[in-house]
Amino acid sequence: MFVIQVASVIFIFVNQKKFTCCGGFNYTDWKTVPASCCANAILPCTNPYPVGCGEAIFEVFRPYLISMGIVSLVMAILEIVAVFSACILAKKSDQSKTSI
Repeated sequence: MFVIQVASVIFIFVNQKKFTCCGGFNYTDWKTVPASCCANAILPCTNPYPVGCGEAIFEVFRPYLISMGIVSLVMAILEIVAVFSACILAKKSDQSKTSI
């Protein structure tokens, strides 16, 4: 459990540097702003990144949202068609067993 917590903290700090963001919504999410929230990475952090990581990561995925939505919709339609096809085949199979 401790290893997972340490890995999570490292992941958060690395991504705050990578996306130049701080906290989930903004730097006020932290009681004490970590060095990973500052460009110079020196404590105390007097000028943290103003953008929250939730918004920064959303901006990374924004160009792909329409594509992901279309793919999800197509997959849902295919699933519905597959279920109806399975029901029709099951009914035909049942009818052929009773007619013999």
